[in-house]
Amino acid sequence: MTRIELDEGYYINTDAMNYTLKRKQIRRADDGSEREVEKVIGHYGTLIKAIRAAAEVSATEKTKSICLKVNEYLEGLNAAVKKACEALTEKKEGRTSEK
Repeated sequence: MTRIELDEGYYINTDAMNYTLKRKQIRRADDGSEREVEKVIGHYGTLIKAIRAAAEVSATEKTKSICLKVNEYLEGLNAAVKKACEALTEKKEGRTSEK
């Protein structure tokens, strides 16, 4: 199994059949102790779908306590997805962007 690290604690595990998007989270137990756990976000048939989902979930998490108009929300979501897809395309073509 291959693990692809993304930003903000997200990563993708790949195998012969699918791509599993996961996120690292810190959970606090009743006794106050903390431990790192992984949350499965979803299973996808292609890498681009998994990366798109990560961008969408991340954008949604960033705006969950903010009141936005629908067009503002969609603009932010589209920008996050576009950035993720462009980064993937650059990597596939052997280019890197240091932004």
